[in-house]
Amino acid sequence: MYRLIATDMDGTLLHTDGKPSQDTLEAFHWLKGKGVKIVVATGRVISAILPLLHPFVPDRILTSNGAVIYAGEGEPLWFQGISPRTALRLINHLEEGGSRVSYYEVFGHDGTIYTERKLEKATLAKRRILKKGEMKGWIEDGRITPVKFFIAVKPEDREAFHSSLEDRVRGEPVHLTFSGNDNVEVVAEGVSKSSALERVCREWGISMEEVIAFGDSGNDVEMIERVGLGVAMGNGVEKVKKVSRLITSTNDEDGILPVLHRYFRLDR
Repeated sequence: MYRLIATDMDGTLLHTDGKPSQDTLEAFHWLKGKGVKIVVATGRVISAILPLLHPFVPDRILTSNGAVIYAGEGEPLWFQGISPRTALRLINHLEEGGSRVSYYEVFGHDGTIYTERKLEKATLAKRRILKKGEMKGWIEDGRITPVKFFIAVKPEDREAFHSSLEDRVRGEPVHLTFSGNDNVEVVAEGVSKSSALERVCREWGISMEEVIAFGDSGNDVEMIERVGLGVAMGNGVEKVKKVSRLITSTNDEDGILPVLHRYFRLDR
């Protein structure tokens, strides 16, 4: 019997247009009422999550690839940051990255995305735009506690850049992953959606074997591989499909729903 459902957002719970499946949210609401724990595990910050899910509130929200854990709104229950020393060294590497790096953003433990680039349009996520060169100083004096780096690259450069950055940060206490074909993401060593999910499972006395998890991208691989039933979306990358126990239909086809119907008999 499965006691917890964990889901990624982009490419999984959300359709390609960025909106969630309302049918799936209704199913989550019904399951939550039956005692099944619902956990959202995403690379997003909290401000870019709750408005999309409203009025549904998951039992736990794992943000920034598992670096920060929330129970709905309010302050984080737990977070794991990247040390200032490591963050500054990482910025130096990125500044030496040349044309491969389109831009980078730093996700703070407070749910704010810090950036030195001007935005063309407003975004759902809470952002703070810094002046050119300010990022290092804000990290050094503690105004930013970094939990994740989001590094935008050209799709054709991602694999080569990922490999190059891995070599550059070898020995640093960080973990590299990706959430799309145009980015590389960096969190602290030991941080992942999987490790954060294990933390909340321990809190509730639930084993990872009692978990169904849904995902589509590189930052979902460890979680999909670790749980009792790891489900890859039909639109997922091969790396996720390879470690999953089940492949469902795509996010635009509400691929989560048939799995929920199969294992929880929602029509009862």
